[in-house]
Amino acid sequence: MKHLKKAFCLLLAAVMLLALGVPAMAAGEIPVDAEHFPDAALRTYVTDYCDTNKDNKLSAAECEAVQCIDLFEMKITKVADLTGIKHFTNLHELIACNNQITTLDLSGMTKLEKLDVSSCTELQSLKLAGCTALTALDASSCALTALDLTGCTALKTVACSYNKLTALDVSAAEKLTTLECSANHLTALDLSGHKALKVLTCSLNDLAALELTGCTALESLDCSDNALAALDLKLRKDMQQELKNIQKATGITFVFVTHDQEEALSMSDTIVVMSEGKIQQIGTPLDIYNEPQNAFVADFIGESNIVDGIMRQDFRVTFSGHTFTCVDKGFAKNENVDVVIRPEDVDIVPIEKGMLRGVVTSVTFLGVHYEIIVDIGGFKWMIQTTDFVDVDEHIGLYIEPDAIHIMHKSEYSGMYGDYSSFSNELDELSNAESESEE
Repeated sequence: MKHLKKAFCLLLAAVMLLALGVPAMAAGEIPVDAEHFPDAALRTYVTDYCDTNKDNKLSAAECEAVQCIDLFEMKITKVADLTGIKHFTNLHELIACNNQITTLDLSGMTKLEKLDVSSCTELQSLKLAGCTALTALDASSCALTALDLTGCTALKTVACSYNKLTALDVSAAEKLTTLECSANHLTALDLSGHKALKVLTCSLNDLAALELTGCTALESLDCSDNALAALDLKLRKDMQQELKNIQKATGITFVFVTHDQEEALSMSDTIVVMSEGKIQQIGTPLDIYNEPQNAFVADFIGESNIVDGIMRQDFRVTFSGHTFTCVDKGFAKNENVDVVIRPEDVDIVPIEKGMLRGVVTSVTFLGVHYEIIVDIGGFKWMIQTTDFVDVDEHIGLYIEPDAIHIMHKSEYSGMYGDYSSFSNELDELSNAESESEE
């Protein structure tokens, strides 16, 4: 009897709905209304492209059939709320760029593979936790202050430049090949262990730390305009070698702009040294290093002791109170010149055997050699040697003729080559360290 009453009630309800002109809702069906799809523009899209039988509701089959929603292709740019999008559980692609979305929660959408919300300039919150199939994300030029990528293990490309991110965690994305996160407020970025990473663009941030250990596939790196003091030396050398390999394989000319003298010497067939937009010298790395044309070039490429000298005649030059034999000629007799001696070309000898004599003011161990500052008549020389000497020790210096390079005077004369400021900086650093220890 109870079953008959229940059946009768259901039949009566159906009859009443039909009498009122309201179609009965089957189990699992989702009305296309303001409650389930609050945004009018999105609701119109769903009505036009997802509700295939035009009955103002979505069946399970209709939801399952939707694999791509592309608002951009349909020139829809006024969507402010994507609530209801999770009803499409088989959604693989969502293209919603250039819209007015402020928040978007797609967490748990396990079928989603591609998401483009770029240029949604009002988008402040994007949640993607658990989107395990997501491989490509473009959220550039938004207003994001946070980006949750927890569980996004399939990600290969992430573009989130021009946002307001202060932190970015992509540790779950072990397959990541491309990361673009420029123009944010990032202070640190840890990409260690990302063996597949090939392209990293993180310029225009506040990065003080950039960890790239294990990024063995890295081909392109732009970390300009940050607060970085240095990069991993091994990584830099690996990148230099890789660029040389690419150049050899392609057979094309590379124009490589750098302020790093070691990079310039190791990577170039021809070096062009410029100052304030003017070319100072063009030559091979060997020519530039051994025969600099002026004090600027000598100082820019490698360390250099640059002292005032007088060219007495061919192969004879006087500086620091001593007349030396050299290998240069073609200068006017008694012409005032700049004399360049590279730090590694100076030999330390007993004081009685020295051509020049001075007192050691600082000694710095750099692993492969010692960097020594020697005061000779008030002029501070730098010497790079494997021989150890003590601070305050009086030593002699011996210089071979072919280690002396003569240059004409230029507008840069007197600006470089004295390591007094270098020595003072070392002293200040040492004093600071001593005070901190106390």
